[in-house]
This record gives sequence, C-alpha cells and structure tokens, in this order.
Amino acid sequence: MEMPGGKRIKTDKRDAWLIAKCLANGGYNSVYIPTPMDEDIRDYLRMREDHKAEQKNIKHEITAFCLRHGLKYDRTCWTGNHVKWLQEVKLSELQRETLDEYLITYKNLEDKLARMDARIEELASREEYREKVSKLSCFVGIKTSLIAGKSIGCRIEILTRHDAVFIQLLKYLIPVTAILLRIKYNGVI
Repeated sequence: MEMPGGKRIKTDKRDAWLIAKCLANGGYNSVYIPTPMDEDIRDYLRMREDHKAEQKNIKHEITAFCLRHGLKYDRTCWTGNHVKWLQEVKLSELQRETLDEYLITYKNLEDKLARMDARIEELASREEYREKVSKLSCFVGIKTSLIAGKSIGCRIEILTRHDAVFIQLLKYLIPVTAILLRIKYNGVI
C-alpha cells in the first residue's frame, strides 16, 4: 500500500495502522517457505538443468567437429540414425578417436538425463505435488504423472503461485514429454 507523499514519520502506531489497513484491503500476499525437502528437490532440478546444458554443449562440439572436417548429415540430427552415422563415418585414426570420445560423453549424459527424468517423475508423484500435477493433465502431451515444462511453469494461474518448489518442478518436462510422445516442440505453448 502506498503512503501519501510527505508523511515520512515512522512510528509504531502509524506502522500498525498501515499494516491493519493492508490486511483489511487484501494488500498482503501469502509467502510460501520451502521445506528442507523442497530445497533438496530444487537443487536436484538445478543439477539436471546443468547436465542438460552440458549435453547441449557436447552436441555443439560434435557438430562443429563434423563441420570442420566437411561432414554433413542431411536428415534430422540427434536421432538414432544420426548417432549411428557418426559412429560409422570414415575418419583418420586420431579424428575417429576424438569423435568417439565426444560420442561417449554424449551417451553418458543422455543416460544420466534419462535416470534423472525418471527420478523427477517419482518426486512429482509425491503426495504434496500430486494434486497440482494432475491439474496439468488438460494440456496436450502431458500425462497425469508428468510435470509440465519451463515455458508454462511460471505462467500457470490455476496453481498456487507461491509454491516455489512446484514451479521449479514444472521447469523441465515439456521438451522431454514432446520427445517421448514424438510431438513437435517449438518452445512455447
């Protein structure tokens, strides 16, 4: 609530009056204080985002390596066929070793992200998140057991706006769900 100009005198009586007026007019919003478990989940999700960024970087490095050596794949990249093509492309011995190391790193990150996604689904099915997750089942491509992704996480009004951990949990699964269901994801819903 804004104070009228010129009234800068602060006393307990004036502060109490302002607080009472704000409470009466609905001027204050509730604040959600995360539990230790909420903080742990948030850290886990941040770790997953870091690994996803690493995977994106290794893809860029592999693509740059291929372009430096005149290798071009004409179909959709990062499919099973593309990775198989990368494994079979003819290169010198040292170039082959370099590309193989890149591919090992890519495969390890892919496996790690799959394990993390399974764990996040398990966390999303917990009692405290179950109702909120089920509200998202109305969106195309989102199963009841899944959590919606980053692009809608901060914009959903049907959910409790102050539940910061739930918003964190919302941050990742639309791209993953799109891949699992083989639907096209353009980054926005």
